Amino acid sequence: MKKVVSAVISAAMRFASLTAVPVNAVGAPAADILVSENMAGESGVCGDNAQWTFENGKLTITGTGDMVNWRMSTNTPWNLIRSRIASGDIAEGITSSGAAGFADCKNLRTVVIPSTIKLIARGAFDSCTRLASVDIPEATETIGADAFKNCSALRTVYIRNPDCHIVGAKETICNRYSNGTAVFGG
Repeated sequence: MKKVVSAVISAAMRFASLTAVPVNAVGAPAADILVSENMAGESGVCGDNAQWTFENGKLTITGTGDMVNWRMSTNTPWNLIRSRIASGDIAEGITSSGAAGFADCKNLRTVVIPSTIKLIARGAFDSCTRLASVDIPEATETIGADAFKNCSALRTVYIRNPDCHIVGAKETICNRYSNGTAVFGG
């Protein structure tokens, strides 16, 4: 009986991941990419012209254009290796970080954001608890709501564009978020 229940739960989870639809920052479907493909692999697709690879603790995003916007961090194609990601490198040519793209990467310590990034999407780095510093390039026009929410180690944030629009309240860039109160001590 336990095997039957386990098989049913496994099938339900697989079906749920196949039906997950990535969304953009305003809630509309973002791309027609099946996020369940390559879930356990070391490379795959993460945008119309964007690819990802994972090697030696480093998640690298290459290509051109926007990354997919995901509803939740568990919908990203690298979800199963999320705990092994220590650094992120978004290559020149990528223009959007993707909603929830790096969220909940608890071991992410560093990230390279290229000069071509125009949008750091909603919740992109939410709850990256070991990320200590981030340098946001001059080309970045918008930082989406909750982009750096609950990043407890975050102490230094450079925003090179003085006209960059930061969506949301204090929780968009904060070290600690609890009971509706956001704090940034950096």
